[in-house]
Amino acid sequence: LIGGTKQWEPNTYPDPRTNAAKCNTVEHSTLCDPDRILTDTWRQTINDNIAKQTQRLLNVDVQYTEEAKENCTMGNVTDVRIFVILARRINTTSNQNITSKDLTTFGHDLREAFGLDAQPCKNYILILGVELAKELYVWTGSDLVFPKDRMNTSLSQYKNMFLERNYMEGLNKIVEEVGNILVDPFKGPDSSTTNPRIPTIKPASLTLTLSLPGSYLISTPIYPAYPRMRPRETFFGPFSNSCDENIHSQHGASRFSQLRGRMPEPLNFRQSDSLDWCSMVIP
Repeated sequence: LIGGTKQWEPNTYPDPRTNAAKCNTVEHSTLCDPDRILTDTWRQTINDNIAKQTQRLLNVDVQYTEEAKENCTMGNVTDVRIFVILARRINTTSNQNITSKDLTTFGHDLREAFGLDAQPCKNYILILGVELAKELYVWTGSDLVFPKDRMNTSLSQYKNMFLERNYMEGLNKIVEEVGNILVDPFKGPDSSTTNPRIPTIKPASLTLTLSLPGSYLISTPIYPAYPRMRPRETFFGPFSNSCDENIHSQHGASRFSQLRGRMPEPLNFRQSDSLDWCSMVIP
């Protein structure tokens, strides 16, 4: 461990709404950075951006799912909130590396500790970044209309910032893009309106991943019941174990060797327990 690094648990991680000092933030903020991963300047910049996006949402007709409209349009409903939760390390089920299961469990339990899913209207966005896991996860409350394809496209726009190690700027851009999506969920990258029946991201069903300081992550979704890659833009997948089979079956051995050959060593392979994505982490 890095000297003095705390392994956070959901029930010990501070809530920025009630413990601004421990989160190293200001009162009434939804940003928490207890390990001081951000610089003071960037922490203030991102906090200001969260406040800006929250204010934008007060002036638009936020779209909710059909099932949630009654609960989310009453006068006493809490405004949409964007949480940015950062940690250097979280407690794990073993002494080994932080796994995708550790991260998703932490996120789910943190939402419970914060009471986010106990509200009549589940209208929150939670961005979780764990530095030693080198991944950034995004969840959204189940009542918000938040198209999965739109978010995937938006995240890909800022991938280069993470590859170039502009992590803090990349995080700030993601906060801004979350606001853009909530303002107009079906506005595509060409400024046109897309099919409004695009599936939305549910809190327990989808996790989006990007890198944090120390590495970059390349991820490729695959079919859960069959080891074969889905077509996915420019994301490549040098995989291990069953993930290896995806690249072999999709592109053949020569393509697999070509992809492996272009990547630096050492390689650290990871795969989700549900087989819905494979990733390669490059230190």
